[in-house]
Amino acid sequence: MKHVTCLLCEGSQRERLLTNTQDPFGKRIGSTHTCYDICTNCGFVYQNPKLESHEIESLYSRDYYDRAEQNVSDKYIQKKDEYASQSFNWIAGQIPVRQPSPGFTVLDIGSNTGAFLSLFVQAGWEGHGVEPSKNMSDIARKHYDLEQIHIQLFQKGTFPDQTFNLVTLLHTLEHLENPGEILTDIREVLRPDGYLYVEVPDIYHPKSAFYTSYFAAPHLYTFSQTSLTRLLAKHGFRVVAQGHVPRGICVLARMTEPHTLTQTDNHETIQKIIQNYKRQHDRDAFLYKYIANSIPMRVLMKMCIPWLSKTFVRWRERVRVNKII
Repeated sequence: MKHVTCLLCEGSQRERLLTNTQDPFGKRIGSTHTCYDICTNCGFVYQNPKLESHEIESLYSRDYYDRAEQNVSDKYIQKKDEYASQSFNWIAGQIPVRQPSPGFTVLDIGSNTGAFLSLFVQAGWEGHGVEPSKNMSDIARKHYDLEQIHIQLFQKGTFPDQTFNLVTLLHTLEHLENPGEILTDIREVLRPDGYLYVEVPDIYHPKSAFYTSYFAAPHLYTFSQTSLTRLLAKHGFRVVAQGHVPRGICVLARMTEPHTLTQTDNHETIQKIIQNYKRQHDRDAFLYKYIANSIPMRVLMKMCIPWLSKTFVRWRERVRVNKII
């Protein structure tokens, strides 16, 4: 791991926001804790010290869904279908994705199961996906009949220049070691009149499990609308539409000359939000461990009472922490 400065303003003024000692991903690479700092100059939240290239490679080479003995559940695929539909509908409200011109092409970087990409193919687009997980790529081919899935990380030279009308990054940007370099490479494969769609978790409204999904080793950065817009501007994209989807914030952007924006987030406001979220999460996790996860409750779950089972599943997903799931 290496110590870094702020990705946005490159400043070194920072305060410790959180130290996660319950990160199961960090334990895979021999780390006892994952730390996040907040820049007191611009309010950007980032992992510090940050994983280095070999640690990121080691982390993803042991991906849960690439283990031979593990299968991707039908519920996981269904959940991805629901998320994909919500994101697709948001984009369709901004540009005519359901009636593309002949020859329109889309690249989905981090295509996962292929659920999102498949919606574009069904609408008449030529679709390409980049996904390093072989297991996920296999699902895209078998479940959605997607052939143009590249089992690799997105790299410069993978595709010819000016190939795509649309490039999408759904919950991918926060995982990238050098997001600026990827955005620069995307500019090369995007057509001059093309669009970039980015979707990331929202630092102002963290919704997933605190220790294992949100502030965990795979997430090198967290974003707000302000910081995401600022990062895109820095690397040559102008946001033309922004909004919210159930999993976070989203923007649609077009290419422009790289420029500097001066808007910032209030670091004290973000610190209070995270402190409150952590407090609530820890309380709910304690209750789940000793009440919902108790033997009497497990017996009730076995009785297959539909509304009770759904309530417990939602609770478990919201508060899951290491050693409880």
